[in-house]
Amino acid sequence: MALQIVTGSSVSELDQTLFRAILREAGEHPERRFVFLAPEQFSLTVQEALVDLSPSHALVNIDVLTFQRFARKLFAAAHVETRDVLDDLGKKMMLRLAIEEKESELSVLSRSIRKEGMVDELNSVISEFAEYNVTPADLRARLGDVSSYPALQQKLSDITLLYESFLAHLHKRYDMAEEKLIRCAETIEKSGEVNDTSFYLYGYTGFTPPQYEVVRALLRRAYAMTVGITVGSVDDLSQNAGKESLFHMSYEMDSELFRIASEENVPVFRTRIPEGGAERFA
Repeated sequence: MALQIVTGSSVSELDQTLFRAILREAGEHPERRFVFLAPEQFSLTVQEALVDLSPSHALVNIDVLTFQRFARKLFAAAHVETRDVLDDLGKKMMLRLAIEEKESELSVLSRSIRKEGMVDELNSVISEFAEYNVTPADLRARLGDVSSYPALQQKLSDITLLYESFLAHLHKRYDMAEEKLIRCAETIEKSGEVNDTSFYLYGYTGFTPPQYEVVRALLRRAYAMTVGITVGSVDDLSQNAGKESLFHMSYEMDSELFRIASEENVPVFRTRIPEGGAERFA
């Protein structure tokens, strides 16, 4: 296993470099599998581009997937039983159950919990907590940190109470989509499904903690990994660029990937795509 980080300032040149690289590698190694992970809004574009660039105009041993679709495919291949995932409407219904159950125990939110749009706001907050792997226990542990702000502390306590009730109702039959990725990382570790698979990741400005857990598991078990990162210049991956830099998120992603790879003793190779031409990398 090795981690290849490919950077470039031109999105089109970086696109073409990564697309041609996975097609070339897949053609040279038909016995292996290749997975191109991309965000939902970009995955169809990737698939269409790869089909157009492929000599046969078909993808035989390449799958273009999002993290969530990869997780579902892995669970099916590894025969892992999972619970259904609720969509936003289902989560809002679970939240209404939580509100019905805990309304009498609320403090600050009791005055506004029935207002129009409140369920949508709570759903957004709880979904973001789940996306960044923040549990009710984590929130309770931080209540003391905001004791000098009583209103904020009470509001956070109310949200924590609703979050706990929401998860209790949800987990009777369902999972949140974000929780699937933690299960996905565990399945990667236990199964041998990705041992002969090379992964390409591109189109992301960063990863959530559950996505990083999947990346870590892949670095341990997969055959190889290539990540494309868009930057303006080499200096954008320097800490000296500062948070005001347009590509600060690229710097953070690059740094976190390097940290995880170092912890897993995975060598990291870097390739810079110069403007005006693509560079071949191994």
